[in-house]
Amino acid sequence: MVVVMWIPNLLLTGVLAMSLPVQIEAVAPTDAHSVPADTTWLLAYQGKSTGSVRWDKRFPALLRNGLPHYRVEWWENSTLPAAAFTLLSGPTDMVRVESNRYVTLSAAVEHDAQTKGLLWVDTGASQPKMIFAYLLQDQFKLERASLTLYTKNSDLAITLPPQFLAALTVWQAKHHITTITNFTMVDAEGKITHPPLAVLGSK
Repeated sequence: MVVVMWIPNLLLTGVLAMSLPVQIEAVAPTDAHSVPADTTWLLAYQGKSTGSVRWDKRFPALLRNGLPHYRVEWWENSTLPAAAFTLLSGPTDMVRVESNRYVTLSAAVEHDAQTKGLLWVDTGASQPKMIFAYLLQDQFKLERASLTLYTKNSDLAITLPPQFLAALTVWQAKHHITTITNFTMVDAEGKITHPPLAVLGSK
């Protein structure tokens, strides 16, 4: 069964678009049990480019195991893990590691620098615990952007960890983003909410 939900007023390459459908379709992981849940191998990439992680054979499985498997129409109807893999394959930032535990990977889309992705991973969790951030900058006012967060973990959907918020703040500052114009969260089941910006520490 496919359920079509609507996210209003997302910015597409900087232009305020009509409501954008997100197609929620259950897609079984191809190898959900083929790799261990351990994510600590990411720690070895501290200070290296996100692109170098992309070529690690464990990375696609990490995304498939740690992110929801519904399809997102903003990236050619791909599953979220596949879309995240693509978004993290363009011009990349350096891998950041905080407290020898929290890993942040981020990049922009090739030939579309206003479209960005960030993956935050808590490597100290017994099971994959991560948040994927999809950000679209306004083409004409690059300091403005829309932000959508995806997570498979119900606890993260309720309360965003301060370590993630700190990483998100650093990422936004790096790209001179000062204003989030539209904030959306999508949980493991594809439920869409629009929390107040105060959740991000924004006014």
